[in-house]
Amino acid sequence: MTTSVSPASFADMVTSTLYELNKGKFVFAGASLQKYVVMKRLLKENKIVQEGGRGIEQTLMLTHQNVARHCLPTDTDTASIPNVLTTMRVPWVHAETNWVILRQELLMNKGPARIVNEIKTRQLGARVSMAKELEEKFWSTTVPDSANVTDPWGIFYWLPSNATEGFNSGLPTGHTTKANVNLTTYPNFKGYTGTFNAYTDSSLLALLRRTARKINFETPASAEEMKKIGHAYVGYTGETNLNNLERLAEKRNDNMGAELMRYFGSVLFNKNRIEYVPYLDDNSNNPIFLLNHDTFFVYVLGGDYFHTTTYDPRPPQHNMVQTFEDLTYNYCFIDLRQNAHLYKV
Repeated sequence: MTTSVSPASFADMVTSTLYELNKGKFVFAGASLQKYVVMKRLLKENKIVQEGGRGIEQTLMLTHQNVARHCLPTDTDTASIPNVLTTMRVPWVHAETNWVILRQELLMNKGPARIVNEIKTRQLGARVSMAKELEEKFWSTTVPDSANVTDPWGIFYWLPSNATEGFNSGLPTGHTTKANVNLTTYPNFKGYTGTFNAYTDSSLLALLRRTARKINFETPASAEEMKKIGHAYVGYTGETNLNNLERLAEKRNDNMGAELMRYFGSVLFNKNRIEYVPYLDDNSNNPIFLLNHDTFFVYVLGGDYFHTTTYDPRPPQHNMVQTFEDLTYNYCFIDLRQNAHLYKV
């Protein structure tokens, strides 16, 4: 059912055209999160554009044939051709945002009466809404079940938590396979898991050391290359963990090496950044994700990476001009053993 409004009731018009003050400028303070990791980093640095296809498909070699042996030169030959390949399948999901403006608003919002460009404010608001939606869905602990065809497979789908330390990040809740991969047949398709109970050298830092060795989370840069930090290995966590890691870094004795150190608003562990994710502040388990960005990608359908469509005014509201931005995508890990999900107990 459509709602009729009069020009006099346009709330945004009252704000943007009533006073001739600070023309052409406005301050945006409407963001609910301090950082948007998905929009600012993942969709730029980890994006792969796929031209066509009903979904994302990758062939994985998750095991190898056990055929090597010690034997006598005259022993009877034994040969076999085992299955070592499997197919990972990830479906496309769709996200959109939009903004609307009335033809009469454009007529009013011009000339001496215009303070700011009304179209720019609507567009900015819609794009911030999209950034928030993508951030929430990626970091959400609610994993889409097998019947959910609208939400993306975020971090808790690919790296579920597990209290047992080791490569135990198994099946996501509500699923019998992970991206079509049977984890009983291919147990190597699991991330590393572990827990810590205190912000101490013997608990958290010891766990980080063990995890780094297991997932090859090693130092990728020399001291001279530190200024170029922006490499594949990155940690992500909330305020509680980051604050305590900063305090641990301050207490470290320089004679013990630069294993843990502060670095321009983040913490470095083995010279790899551990960054702040505001959305994880509300997670009571205080997770830490250690991700290798060379094994993790955001696949985007070619031609639908924030594709913009504008509809001219049409009935039943012929004065409304609508603009939509569409994104067809999903997340994909190709080697989970180089990634980890740790949390506090």
